[in-house]
Amino acid sequence: MDDLMLNLRTQEAIRAKCFHPTGQWEEFNPEDLNQSIVSRFAQMVARHPDRLALKAGAETLTYAELNIAANQLAHAILQRLGVGSEPVLFLMTQGVQAMVTIMGIHKAGKFYVALDHTAPNERLAYIAADSQARLLITHAQCLRQAQTLAATQPDLQLINLDDLPKHLPADSPEIDQTPESYAYIVYTSGSTGAPKGVIENHRDVLHFSRIFINTFHLCKEDRIGLSESNSFSGAAAKIYPALLTGATLCPLDLNVISIHGLSDWLHRDQVTFWLFVPSVFRQWVQTLTKPAYFPYLRLIGLGGDRILPSDIELYQQYFSPQVIFRVGFGLSEVKQVTFYFIDHKTIFPTKRVPIGYCVTDTEVLLINEQGQAVENGEIGEIVVKSRYVSPGYWRQPALTEARFHPDPQGNHDRLFYTGDLGMRLDDGCLFHMGRKDLQVKVKGMRVEVAEIEHVLWATGWFESIVVVARPDHTGEQRLVAYGVAAQHPAPSMSEIRRAASVKLPPAMIPAAYVSLAALPLNANGKVDLKALPDPPTARPIQAAPYMAARNNIEADIVEIWQEVLGLAPIGIHDHFLDLGGDSIRATQIITRISNQFNVAISPQILLAQPTIDKMALMIVQHQVELLDNETIERLLNEVENNYDITF
Repeated sequence: MDDLMLNLRTQEAIRAKCFHPTGQWEEFNPEDLNQSIVSRFAQMVARHPDRLALKAGAETLTYAELNIAANQLAHAILQRLGVGSEPVLFLMTQGVQAMVTIMGIHKAGKFYVALDHTAPNERLAYIAADSQARLLITHAQCLRQAQTLAATQPDLQLINLDDLPKHLPADSPEIDQTPESYAYIVYTSGSTGAPKGVIENHRDVLHFSRIFINTFHLCKEDRIGLSESNSFSGAAAKIYPALLTGATLCPLDLNVISIHGLSDWLHRDQVTFWLFVPSVFRQWVQTLTKPAYFPYLRLIGLGGDRILPSDIELYQQYFSPQVIFRVGFGLSEVKQVTFYFIDHKTIFPTKRVPIGYCVTDTEVLLINEQGQAVENGEIGEIVVKSRYVSPGYWRQPALTEARFHPDPQGNHDRLFYTGDLGMRLDDGCLFHMGRKDLQVKVKGMRVEVAEIEHVLWATGWFESIVVVARPDHTGEQRLVAYGVAAQHPAPSMSEIRRAASVKLPPAMIPAAYVSLAALPLNANGKVDLKALPDPPTARPIQAAPYMAARNNIEADIVEIWQEVLGLAPIGIHDHFLDLGGDSIRATQIITRISNQFNVAISPQILLAQPTIDKMALMIVQHQVELLDNETIERLLNEVENNYDITF
C-alpha cells in the first residue's frame, strides 16, 4: 500500500487546483452556520441581485427575481396554512419553478417534501399520507397527476404555481426560523416495506453547503449542474451550495433530454461543476469523442454508487487535465462523509477506488460486531460521528433510536450506524467494502430489498421470495428476484414488472426473475444468498410468443438488443422492459441504433415503442424522408411481405 499512500498524500495538491480560473472564492465561515437558509439566501440577494441565479434552457431568473417569486409563493402558502412549521409537498418536473417552490416553502417557515413525478401513484399517495402535509404545490406539466393525488388525501389543498394571483406581496414574510428548524424531508427506500422519511434541518443544510463551497472553492462565477430529481437527497448538494454562494444553478430534467443532449447542455449553459451517478457518466462518455472539449467545466464528480477503476480511466482518457475528478461517500442521513480527488496523474495500484478522507467536522468509526473499533486494515461497519447528522426519521422514533445514538463522550456529536462496511489505511483514507445488511445501491439509488420483497409477496404469487443485487454481463448492478411460485405456471416477468410498477419506482423494479423449486438455505435455516444461481441468459417467459426477425432491419435490431441486454434469443414482439430493460440500457440501444441507421431518436422513443417490430417500422419511416419514390415503394412492399429490407 506504500505507493497508494504516496499518491494519497497528493490530495491537498490536487484540491488546490480546484479553483474557478477567473472567479473569486469567498470562504463560508463556521459562525455563518448559526442562522437559517432564508437569512443566508437574503445575503446573497443583497450582494448579487442582478446575477443569474437559475438557468434552465431559455428560462432564467436573477437572484432578485427568484427572491420576489419565492416571496409571493410564501405569502400564498401562508394564506392557506397560516404561520407554523409543517411539511409542504411539491410535485414538479425539474426546472426553475421547482427552485422557486423550494425557496418559497422555506420563506413561509415550512419544510418541503419533493415528490418524483415518475414514481407510481400509489407510492406518491403513501408519501403524501405519511408526511401529513396539508398542501401540495404543482405546475401545469404535473397538474393532472397532482389532482389525482390530491383526490386520495381528504385534507390536501392544491396550489398551481402557474395560476398564482399577480397581486401577492413581493416582500419577504417575517417568519422566525432557527438553525434547528426543519428544512426538508427526503423519502428513501424502507426496510419495513414502505418508504421512510429522512429529516433535514437548516443548520445541517448550511453545514454541507459550507463543506461544498469551501472544499471546491465555489464562487459566484460558477455554474452548477443539477440533473437529479429533487426527491433524491443528492439534489440538495447542488441546490444549496449554488444558491447560498451567489452561483448559477442549471437544472436539467434527464427524463426529457437524452444522454446525447448532455454535452450540448454543458456547452450551452457553460456548466463548471457537475456531480452525478456513475451509470449516467458511463453512458454519457460513450457518446463523446476523445478527447472531449468542455472549456467551462472544471470539476466533475461521481457518487451514489460504487466507483470502478474503469471510471477513472474514462475520465483520464476523455477529459482535459484542467478538469478535476471527485469521488466520495455520503448518505441521506449524514450528507457528505468523505471526498477523494483525482487528476490525470493519479494511479491506483489496487482494484478498488478509495472513498477518501473525512470532511470537516466529521469522523468515521469502524466498528466490529462486538461494538469495538477495528484496527487499520481491518473491515468494520462505518459509523459516522458528527454534530451535523439528520435529526432522524419522520414519525419513526423507534427506527431513529436504533440508527442514531448519542455520543458516549457527552458532547453535541451523534453517531449514525450506516450499515456500510469500510476499511481504513494508516493515513486515514477509507475504502468502501460493501453493505452489512441487505440494502443495496442500484443506479445510484439506495434500495431496501425488503420493500421490494414486500410488494411481490403481497401479490399472492409466491410461497417465498427474495431480491438481491447482481452484476449483469456489463458489471452494472441490477435487481434479481428469486421466488418459489405458489401457482403454476409461475408468473412471467411481464406480470411481475406490471405488479411491481404499481407501487415501486422504476429503479426498484427487478430486471430479472428466477423461478426455483426451493430457496437454498444455510445451516442456520436462513436463505443462502451466495448459493442463489446466476440469472439465465435465455429469454425469460414473455406475454407474447416468440417470433424471430423477418427482415434485415429487425435482425440488426435483435442483435443490438441481445448484446445490450445479455439475453438470447429475443423475439420481435418481446417488450423491452419485460426483458430487464431500463433507461440506461435504452440509451445504449438508441446510441447504437442511431449510429447504425443514421437516425436521430431519443431513448424515450424506445420506451414508447418498446418492441423490435415497432422500432423497425419507425426506422423505415425515418429513412423514407431521405429516399426517392421508387425506393420508397420497394421498401413498403418489403415491409408488407416481410422480405429482407436493404438500403
